[in-house]
Amino acid sequence: MKIGPCERSIFWICVIVCMALSITALAMALPREVDSVNPTRLDYQGVYVAIFALLVTVLIGWQINSTLGIEKKVETHDALLKEKIAEIEGIKAVIDKTSKDSENLNLGLYYCLASAANYNQMRLGRERDKTERAKALIRSYILACNSIVYILKSNKDITTLKAPVRLSFSMVQIADKQLHELEEDIVKNAYTEEDHNQCDQLYTDILKFSDVIGTDKIEIINKVRNNRKALK
Repeated sequence: MKIGPCERSIFWICVIVCMALSITALAMALPREVDSVNPTRLDYQGVYVAIFALLVTVLIGWQINSTLGIEKKVETHDALLKEKIAEIEGIKAVIDKTSKDSENLNLGLYYCLASAANYNQMRLGRERDKTERAKALIRSYILACNSIVYILKSNKDITTLKAPVRLSFSMVQIADKQLHELEEDIVKNAYTEEDHNQCDQLYTDILKFSDVIGTDKIEIINKVRNNRKALK
């Protein structure tokens, strides 16, 4: 039967108590008598003292050894704890990245649908004047560019997202084409400084993924950007 730490401690306590009681009983039964003739003869009380000194030395050594063992276990547990914390942080980083990628993809799809919805709403509102139509086309253009940027930031395989990417690039081309069908002054006044800054930033963000979307898409973005810059 395996003895646990608690049972082992109780056993050694009982052994020490029994030994102490036995020595005490022996000392009471056989008191020490001083021998004046041979004072240097073997004395059982001296033997007791030596035994107790040995026991104290053993107990102190055992305590030191236990302390060192506990410190070693603590260091081992600390190392394991740090390793587990590192694993948890790694898992958390993967979860955070996955969540961020999903968030970017959802935003990309949202902007794609918003761009198309804004354009359709503009088409249905034929009573709007040309300035309002220009502003609506600019909004569709910016929304489509945002859709492209967020879809690319999602780190998803672009081949599995052909439909929203194609729709967003189509909205960019349609908006650019219809803006040039309006009078230049109207379009120029429809663009705000904030619109220009946002378009420049989106253009820079899209170029970071030029190796992903291909040269044909980059040519579309460059053409639209140059057309817009010509209005300033």
